[in-house]
Formats: sequence, structure tokens, C-alpha cells
Amino acid sequence: MRTPSHVWSILAALLLAAVALAAPTVAAEKSRTVAASGPLKVGEPCPSFAGWTLTGQMLSLNELRKAQDDSHDVVVISFFATWCKPCLQRMPSLMKVVDAMKGKGVKGVLIAYAEAAEVVKPFAAENKIALPVIVDPFTKIAGRLGVDKSLPRTFVVDRQGNVATIFEGEGDDYEQALTDAVTAVTK
Repeated sequence: MRTPSHVWSILAALLLAAVALAAPTVAAEKSRTVAASGPLKVGEPCPSFAGWTLTGQMLSLNELRKAQDDSHDVVVISFFATWCKPCLQRMPSLMKVVDAMKGKGVKGVLIAYAEAAEVVKPFAAENKIALPVIVDPFTKIAGRLGVDKSLPRTFVVDRQGNVATIFEGEGDDYEQALTDAVTAVTK
């Protein structure tokens, strides 16, 4: 006796559902930090850089670090690309942390990895990016900081200009992990 094909389809669907329910749940991905990103290491001075923003202004790390008084600000630098889904997912957390801590001398900058301003500008407008965006179409800045296509990549630079934290993977806990990293160097 032959079983009709639609019965096999139903059995296959039930089997797949049973396997999915029996499979262990995947734990939330945790943010990962690293001690080095290419030649750049935690505790070492962050290489200086400068680039053109989407508004046509030249912006440098030294300008970002300048505070109102004679001290220096903490700077959060995050590399992204318009095609990078994790970058887009974590960007609101990054902007929220920088905005919440700007009164404590924290500034942020986004650096568009290997993309032209014509591509990045509409992306920034659509996603309501509130931080300055430097365009790095030839990856010169990325190369200085040891960033490759593994995006997003975020650096926290302390008041002395040293790299305090390098985020290599930005997980579900990114907002809290970034808050903790920035808070540690604003004390």
C-alpha cells in the first residue's frame, strides 16, 4: 500500500518541528574584546588619524580628544559599513551610550569602512546617525588601527590617548559592555 505524497509532506514537517523544539536554545551572543587589533594593542597610544566627514569637514582624533578645559575627552571610535547588518544593529546602542556620557567628557565618531560618501550619506540620513561620520574609502584609517572587513570594530580611547578597549564582537550585551568600558576610563 502506498502512502499519498501529502502525508509524507505532513510527516516531514512534523519531524522538522520536533527536531527544532528538541534542539538546545542558542545563548545570547556576548560582546568580545581583544588585546590587539592588528598592530594596535590595548594600553598603547591610539594612532592619530584625520578624515573628511559627511558634512565636508576635516576631523582628527586630536580634535575629538580636545575638551572644553585643559584636559582630554574619552573617544569611542567605531568602524562600520552600510552592508554590515551587525553594525546597523549595534549603532543605536553606541549612539545611546555616547549621548548618555557626553556630560562626562565622552565623544564618539563613526568611520565608514571602504565606502564613498555618496553611499554612506543616504544611509546615515535614513538611520538617523547623530555622531560625526568620517569616510574612509581607501581604508587608510582602518589600516592604521588594524581594522579589516571584520566589522563592526569599536575602540575606546582614554583621556591619555591610549587604547583602553577593543571590541571585536559586539553581542547582545554590547550596550552594557560599552557603558562599562567607557565608565572605567571616565573616572
